[in-house]
Amino acid sequence: QTQIQSTSQSQPQTPSRAANHSPHSDGIDPTTADEFPQSEVSRLTVTGLTKFAQGNFGGAASEFGKAITIVPQRGILYLQRGLARLEQRDFTGALDDFNKADQLDKANKVHILICRGRAYAGLKRLDDALAQLNKAVAADQKMPLAFITRADIYLSLGEDDKALADLERALKLDPEQAKAYLLRARYCKLKKNNRLSLQDFNKAVTLDSNLI
Repeated sequence: QTQIQSTSQSQPQTPSRAANHSPHSDGIDPTTADEFPQSEVSRLTVTGLTKFAQGNFGGAASEFGKAITIVPQRGILYLQRGLARLEQRDFTGALDDFNKADQLDKANKVHILICRGRAYAGLKRLDDALAQLNKAVAADQKMPLAFITRADIYLSLGEDDKALADLERALKLDPEQAKAYLLRARYCKLKKNNRLSLQDFNKAVTLDSNLI
């Protein structure tokens, strides 16, 4: 999953981790701030994040949607709802949200590209997915998630060696990326190297037991 770590517009907020964080109140249009208190948008956002963390993705999407009706110009809310829709496998709805986020949120371009790639992949539009991930990698060479997500696409396309190169790059940037080990385990299994596959699988599960 794309990790969102705060609710400020400078960095996206990840539903899976940020349920206990209090959202910042920036990004509210001053013309509507008096009519719709910022605290209401914050409450809806935190409720959405909490529901996401609990696995209630439909409820999370609903809460983010309510917040969007109050501040439709806040791009990160579309990013958050899109992530919830991804978990629901509503890839078309997620893509619509990511496209809207792209129009409104200038601070999270790389995250949006990654998420849009995931939505295209869900729709089996792998060439479009790869194009988004190529843009993400070109925009930020130091984001492990971009390399990991592109590696997943490469594996689906049968471009195994390119996938391995991306996974090695991601692990060089951050050796604690569980998804990278999981995908490398898949690569090793494809290459009939069961010993290394099991080793990487065990490492992935040690880092994140939620992967299985």
